[in-house]
Amino acid sequence: MPKAALARVLKGALLRADRGEDAVSSGIEESTLEVTPLLLKRTGSLGGLASLATLLGLLGTVMGLIEAFKVVAEAPADQKSALLTSAIAVAMNTTAFGLIVAIPVTMVFMLLSGTTKKIMDEIDLFSLKLENTLSARKK
Repeated sequence: MPKAALARVLKGALLRADRGEDAVSSGIEESTLEVTPLLLKRTGSLGGLASLATLLGLLGTVMGLIEAFKVVAEAPADQKSALLTSAIAVAMNTTAFGLIVAIPVTMVFMLLSGTTKKIMDEIDLFSLKLENTLSARKK
C-alpha cells in the first residue's frame, strides 16, 4: 500500500474503477476517511504544546512576582535587594523559557497545518478529477 495520502486515495478509486461511478466515489470516500486521521495525527498536539509552554512561562512569572512582593514585605532591609533581584530573575527566566519553547513550536505548528491543508486540498482536487475522468470514460 502506498504511503503518500494522495496515492492511497487515488488507488482506492482506481481499484473500483470497473465497478461504476458509485463504487469509485465510495472508494475515494473510504480512502479519504482512512488517511485523514493519519494526516491530522499530531498537528493538534503541537498547538496544545505551544499553549502549554506559554502558560507555564506565565505561571513561573506570576510565582516569581509573588516571591518578589513577599521579599519586599518580609525580608530584612539589608537582604531585600539581593532577594528581590533573585525573585525577579526567576520570573523573567520562566517567561523566557516558556517563550523559547512556544515560539518555535508555534512556527512548526503553522507550517505543519499549512502542509496538511495543502495535502487535503490536493486529495479533494485530484480525487474529483479522477472521478470525473473515470465517469467520462464510461460514457
